[in-house]
Amino acid sequence: MKRIFCIIPSAAACLMFAACSAPKEAAGAALPPDIPFSAEADITYGGEDCKVQIRRLEAGNWEFCVTEPYPAEGLVITVSDGVTKLKMYDMETIADINADAVSMARAVAAAYDSAASGGADTAQDGGKSVSGSSEFGAYSIKLGEDDCPEILDASVGKLSVKFTKFADLERDLSEPEIIE
Repeated sequence: MKRIFCIIPSAAACLMFAACSAPKEAAGAALPPDIPFSAEADITYGGEDCKVQIRRLEAGNWEFCVTEPYPAEGLVITVSDGVTKLKMYDMETIADINADAVSMARAVAAAYDSAASGGADTAQDGGKSVSGSSEFGAYSIKLGEDDCPEILDASVGKLSVKFTKFADLERDLSEPEIIE
């Protein structure tokens, strides 16, 4: 039993203190890391604000869990292969049902995935900010000193995302240190 309690805090600490160093670079600019990650985010989209827990499992495969505002708390939004699903309690539906509808989650995923895959075409701020276009329009991403994404802005829906608590999910935790 003692070992289990030592493994869990060690694994959590590894995730919390994972850094985003050594990002890909294009034309002298650092790009957001093209890795699975978890982060908290404050999002503004179409004049509405929310707080979410984001998990990027891979390019095109995202999960957003709304934590605020209270009426939407627990709403899980997934984006997988261009399809956005909303799930709360036992109800599930599909969003983006017509060409003019773009969910906040799909806009975030498209912009980030475009930049991480090398789609950014302009660098500013000494390579710490990149901009480009996704299928929904122009975007820019500012990276912090640790090369983790800090802010993502996009023209679609006047989207603004402020990332915090970025954690690399790619780290291998299969052999955690056992402390006795």
